[in-house]
Amino acid sequence: MKIKALLMAFLSIFTFSIAYEEGFFIGKDAPDFTMLDESCPYLPSEIYYKKDGKWVKRCKEVKFSDILKKAKKEGKPVLVIFWAVGDRPGTYYFLPEMNKLYDKYKDKVIFMAVLLSRSSGKEVQAAKKELPLKIPVYRAYSDAIRNYKIAKVDVPYLVFITPDGKIQRILLRPASVYKEMEDKKGIHMREDRTIDEKHRFKIRYDIIANSIKEIDSYLKKLINE
Repeated sequence: MKIKALLMAFLSIFTFSIAYEEGFFIGKDAPDFTMLDESCPYLPSEIYYKKDGKWVKRCKEVKFSDILKKAKKEGKPVLVIFWAVGDRPGTYYFLPEMNKLYDKYKDKVIFMAVLLSRSSGKEVQAAKKELPLKIPVYRAYSDAIRNYKIAKVDVPYLVFITPDGKIQRILLRPASVYKEMEDKKGIHMREDRTIDEKHRFKIRYDIIANSIKEIDSYLKKLINE
């Protein structure tokens, strides 16, 4: 019964992912959303304060639609990478590899690493240093999750957008990490067995490398190289 339930859960996630590749958003205008850039030290809930009876902003909010206007003016495609601080270890092994593509295409493509986690500017800087990550980070409000129909299991969630603001492709979870059993004899099931958390996960660097190649190839198509 448990196996059947797990299978159904997997199939529902798989079906959800394929729906995007089959065209749920493809060819449509990229939805707008609100965000803060990484220089703002405050949480979205903290940027407003009252002064002389009026609400004042501590930081300037960024509208994605303004980024798209800039992209159209400059004739550049946009790559948005939605991610979350809590998505470990997958995201934390994948995002640093994206630095290579950022260095290669940053003059021809607008890169954005849009954080969905509730984080302050200080936490963002700490995460960028830990990864490390060169791509500019923005912190999205809840409208990004709602407008792009992002589920927790989807990140990293990559959106490829043409210079005219149309979504050309969406790629979900380009990093692959799987749990590795302690051995083949079922010893991991023993109650007195201590799980070594350091070796609990095996990182599929080969799959990550293939994902980077695929993303590289698609960016070349977007910029007509």
